[in-house]
Order: sequence, then C-alpha cells, then structure tokens
Amino acid sequence: MKKIFLAALLAVFSLGIYAQSNVRETVTKSVERMKNLKELTEKMPKSTGVADVDGFGQDVYDAAIAAMANSEQLENFYKREIGETVDGVTDVTVKKPTTEEWVTLGATLTAEVANIKSAADKGTKAAEAVKSTKNPLAAGKLAKMINWTKKVLPVITEESANQAKAVSDIIATLKSGGNL
Repeated sequence: MKKIFLAALLAVFSLGIYAQSNVRETVTKSVERMKNLKELTEKMPKSTGVADVDGFGQDVYDAAIAAMANSEQLENFYKREIGETVDGVTDVTVKKPTTEEWVTLGATLTAEVANIKSAADKGTKAAEAVKSTKNPLAAGKLAKMINWTKKVLPVITEESANQAKAVSDIIATLKSGGNL
C-alpha cells in the first residue's frame, strides 16, 4: 500500500516538474516572440487611405500590443510563481500570484484570441479592397500593409496559443498541488 502511495506521489510530483519545465520553455520562447512583435509593430506601414485595409492593419497592431502586454504579465507571474525576480535571482520574499490572478490572466488571453479572430475576419474585406484598387501607387501602399499583417498575425497567433497553454498548465499544477 505504501509503495502504491509513494508511486502515485512520485508520479504527481514528476508531472508537476514536467509541467514546470514546459512552462519555463514556453515563457522563454514567449520573450523571444515579444521581441519579434515589438520590432514588427515598430515597422507598421503608414495609413493607406483605404478604410478596410487601415482598419485591418490597426486591429492587427492592437492585437500585437495586447499580446505583448499579456506576455509580459505572463512572464512576471511565472517569475513570481517560481520565486524569482525579473533578473532571475531567487527570492523567497516575492509574492506569488494568486489563483484568481492566474484565472484573470486566462480570461484576458481568451479576449485576446477573440480580438485576433476579429482582426483576421477583417482581412477578407481588406483583401477585397486591395483587389479592387486600380491605381498602381495605391496598390503598392495597400500591399505593404497586407504584407506586414501577414508577418504579424502568425506570430500573434502562436504567442496567444502558447500563453493559453502556459496559464492552463500552471493552473493545473496549482490544482494538483492542492493549492486551491
């Protein structure tokens, strides 16, 4: 009986460590994507003068800004959860985020995904506007904006999916540890 209990305890502990290392890797990759998104948002093309294209570009930009803010919050929460400062120094006095804070971050990430979907839906109208443009100079400006969004949207989508997974893993670890 003791052997079964110890084996079960070891399995739960191993899952917690595995989830922790996966989250660490996810957060590390998130920091890299944030840098990429920051560079991309700084290179957003200027207004094209076509409302559908400009609206689409602005929605993608707004989604990127939200993704970066959520990633920063995720990184800060994760560092606090494992007892580190932002510099990576172990500090036992760091206040861990509450379960409610993690759940709120999860809800914010859900809203982020909805914003990304909304932006992507506007992409259809923007593409139609580009196709209907006859002026070659205007078409070049439009293409520049569309090409920019094609670079940004996959990064945002990947980042949002990984943020959601990290938060889900952390909440599951907290629940399995009896911390709820």
